Amino acid sequence: MSTRGPAIGPTGRVLVVDDSPFVQRVLARALSQHGYDCRAAETGTEAIEKIEGDRVDAVLLDLGLPDIPGMQVLDRLKALSPATEVIILTGNASLHSAVEAIDRQVFAYIEKPVVPDQILATLHRAIEKRWLTEENARLTRELKAANQQLEERIAERTRSLELEKGRIQAIMDSLSEAVLMVDGAGRLASVNPAAEAMFGVIGSDWIGKRIAGSGTPANGGFRRLGALVADRRKEKKQLLPERRGKRPFDPTWHKEVAIADPKRRLLDVSSTPVLDQSNSLLGRAFVARDITAEREAQRLKDEFVGLVSHELRTPLTTMAVALKIVHGGAAGPLSEKQARALEMASRQCEMMDDLIGRFLDISRIEADAAEPERTSIDFSEIIAGALRQIAGPAEEKSIRISASTEHGDALVSIDADQMLRVCMILLDNAVKYTTTGGEIGIGTDVVGSELVLSVSDNGPGIPEPERRDVFEKFYRGSNASPSTPTGSGLGLALARLIIEKHSGRIEVECPAEGGSCFRVSVPLSSSPSSPPRPPRSTAS
Repeated sequence: MSTRGPAIGPTGRVLVVDDSPFVQRVLARALSQHGYDCRAAETGTEAIEKIEGDRVDAVLLDLGLPDIPGMQVLDRLKALSPATEVIILTGNASLHSAVEAIDRQVFAYIEKPVVPDQILATLHRAIEKRWLTEENARLTRELKAANQQLEERIAERTRSLELEKGRIQAIMDSLSEAVLMVDGAGRLASVNPAAEAMFGVIGSDWIGKRIAGSGTPANGGFRRLGALVADRRKEKKQLLPERRGKRPFDPTWHKEVAIADPKRRLLDVSSTPVLDQSNSLLGRAFVARDITAEREAQRLKDEFVGLVSHELRTPLTTMAVALKIVHGGAAGPLSEKQARALEMASRQCEMMDDLIGRFLDISRIEADAAEPERTSIDFSEIIAGALRQIAGPAEEKSIRISASTEHGDALVSIDADQMLRVCMILLDNAVKYTTTGGEIGIGTDVVGSELVLSVSDNGPGIPEPERRDVFEKFYRGSNASPSTPTGSGLGLALARLIIEKHSGRIEVECPAEGGSCFRVSVPLSSSPSSPPRPPRSTAS
């Protein structure tokens, strides 16, 4: 059967199957006048051929055909085109044939003689039913297709959400910090393995239980977190509407929390609200880190710093004073050999005192106990002070120092004493590593909003693999000559910490022709904050 095209005309295509030429003419004229595309067939065979060849919306079928019984033609037509509506026209109406027609789902059963108006009204309803049936089928197909697409999209979105949920859970499970999620009602929504270990719970046993307010589980750590949540809610309620504009409520907080369950520990806890796309509160996220060991290490470190300061430096000072007294001849005359030995001992005391001093300085800075005392100062004063202090050691090795302070008058907001310390560390290292008769350069430049201090030497330089470690504690270059004086290995580490406290940076470059160049960058001062204070003389 060939593919049928769309209905022709506004009212459809009708096939009149009747062996009477008169009936065909009457119906054809009436149907054509009302816009129908009318086709005719005199026999059942011809009707079947026309149904097979093209789309027909309705058939007016006479049961008394010359070649094939009308009911057989009806069966064949329904088999070929189930959607085509069939109206029976018969001059020998009977109950039996009417029942047969209804059983075959004909649209109407009309007795002859035909009345055109009756035929037209019935035909209009039949074609309207056909078109409504087809439209309903089309809409149903589109709805099914849309539903299928929607189901596929939902399934794909569900898979994506499951994958994303799995990734997030994998990330949470892999974190060493404890992570907990609490919903808006204060109930535990999620907990990772680190949190289970930290609070001594099995997460699945506590999901859905409150950690804030009534019904808090019998777990000291959870109760402590719940109390923090309750405190923040109470704090927010206490902020009257007229005060909230002046004192905004910060929903994110960070605290140290002591817990005693399952064992006594100190936790570093931060919490932030979890909001949806409309900024509605879904709950809170807690991240907790056990800092018990860190605090204990800090306590031991503080004790050690105190020990170094008191138990080592005090007797060292006494020893240095005693050596100075003996060297001065207070205990009697000294031989040349004894004097040299005392000088060597005195230098070692000075080196040990410098080592202890730098160690204590680094400890104070790392503990945030040595904040810079900033003043806006002309940086050329810092350089002048450093050059005065390094002049003696440089002359002993016949080292020439060239200074370029073209931009040294630029104002920087710094701690003058700390910055002088940095300059002395860099110049002292340059003198140590520069051979006798060598040259050292020091200069400043302004680059953008920063002042850049450069200290260069023509010593052995620093091997490239070691440059990233040069600012670490106790670093000593592998290519230093045996004649190079041994240092503490703390100078550059101390310089880095001081510069970082000034929001600056320190770098080192080693030109291909040899030597090293250290660059220190610090922000320029926008305006003087206090009268300039000259730096105090300091040991490197």
